[in-house]
Order: sequence, then C-alpha cells, then structure tokens
Amino acid sequence: MLIKKYNIPLEIKTIIMSYNYNSFKEIKEFCDENGFGYQVDADVFSKTNGVFSPQDLRMSSEQLHEVLLEIDKIRDFNLHEHTENELICPNIEYSLFIDSNGDAYPCNKYFIKVGNIYNNSIDDIWNNNPLISKLQNLKWKDTTCAKCRINKYCSKCPRVALLEDGNLLGKSSLACDFANVRCDLY
Repeated sequence: MLIKKYNIPLEIKTIIMSYNYNSFKEIKEFCDENGFGYQVDADVFSKTNGVFSPQDLRMSSEQLHEVLLEIDKIRDFNLHEHTENELICPNIEYSLFIDSNGDAYPCNKYFIKVGNIYNNSIDDIWNNNPLISKLQNLKWKDTTCAKCRINKYCSKCPRVALLEDGNLLGKSSLACDFANVRCDLY
C-alpha cells in the first residue's frame, strides 16, 4: 500500500521487492500458527492495459533458484510431461472469479468480463458464455509449447501468455523463466 500511496519511483520499488521476495515464508508461518488457509503465487505480470512495467518487479533468476522449490511445495506443483489432450488451465474447468461488483471473469488473471451475477445467473454465465467454453477446452496440443523439451517443468497460464507475448496459445515468457529454473532445480 505504501508504494501505491506515495507514487514511489520504479527503481525504489525494485529495491523494496528485492528485500520482500521471500517474505512468503513469514506469512506461511503466521498462517500455519493461526490455522489460516493461504496461497502462494510468485507470478508478476503485465497490467491488463498493456503496461509492462510490473515485469521489472519480478524475482531474478537467483532469487527464483532460492525460493521456487518451497513455493512449488506449497502450491503442490508436480512435475509431469503434459499430454496433448491435457487442459492448459485445469482451474478454468471448475472456477470463476467474481469481483465485489458482481462482475464475473474466467479467472483472477483473465480480466475480460463474461457476465454479472446481478444480471445473469452463475449457471447461465458458466454454461452459455462462449469465452468460458473456449478456455475450458484449450489443450496442450493447441499450443506452441506442446513439444517443448522442458514442458514438464511448465505451469503456463494462457492469459499471461496473451498479455505479455501476444498469443493465448503461444509461449509465455514468465512460464519459460520458471520452467528453466525448475529444470535446473529438479
């Protein structure tokens, strides 16, 4: 909040982030001690309006080498060769993101509105939206990543690939960075 409130320059934000990259360990400890559920996500990606500056706040390769095994353990990441008919994003098969205004989105990274729960039923949004249907049927064989030599280390997000690299089914620079570090670690 401090960063946003005072409009701190990117150089300072980058320094602050470099000190915070492994703070998830303290949050994990706090949540474990208090019985709270939590999730860990190390993804830092572009804004939906085309601004790429958040990428400057990503962990360096060295930082990823230091924390990714622990993050993967918390996230229950499993190495496996992605099969051709495997869904790219299995989460889209069973989840929908709804904001405080009732606007529904395919997920918490895909901010293209697919309906509003005050205007449509969730059932209608879920079963009759062409974008939801399209995303629920995207398979690894549809991507340029299907034959990648390090695909078993990948946790590609189609939306991030679209945001940053311009192609929903193309390579994701962020996923590639993580996959390369995982390849070294595992």
